[in-house]
Amino acid sequence: MPSFFARARAPHPPTMATQAALDAAAKLEDLPAREAALRAIVFAEGAGSGADAETVKNKEAAVGLLSDALTQQGKAPALAQLLQDLRGFFAVIPKAKTAKIVRTVIDQIAKVPDSTELQVRERGWRRKVRALCLCGTRTRMP
Repeated sequence: MPSFFARARAPHPPTMATQAALDAAAKLEDLPAREAALRAIVFAEGAGSGADAETVKNKEAAVGLLSDALTQQGKAPALAQLLQDLRGFFAVIPKAKTAKIVRTVIDQIAKVPDSTELQVRERGWRRKVRALCLCGTRTRMP
C-alpha cells in the first residue's frame, strides 16, 4: 500500500490545455472549427489556483490564437465577450499578464472594421484594469 507521500508526488491528471491540443487547434484550417477547439482549451477545467505554470502558459497562447481567429472572422462583439468570459482566468493569473491579454484582445478589436463604438467601450474597461494593476505598484516619491 503506497504511503501518503508517494500519492502526493503522483503527477496531476492531464488537462485539456496541453501543448499537443494547442498545436492541433492551431493547425486547423476551418476558422469556426479552430475557434471551437481553442475555446475548449481556454475554458477547460484546471485553471484554478492550483493550475501549473505550463497550463496557464498554454491557456494564454490559446487566448491569443482565439483572438486572432475571431479577428479573421470579423467578430468584434465575440472578442468583447471573450474579455468578460475570461474574468475567472484573470483572477488566478498575475495582474501584469491580465493587462497584457486585455491589451492584446483590445488591439485585435481595433483590427475589425466598423468596431469603433466597441473599441471606445472596451478602452474604458481597459483603463479600469490598468488602474487596478498600477495602484499596487505606485510608490511615494520623497
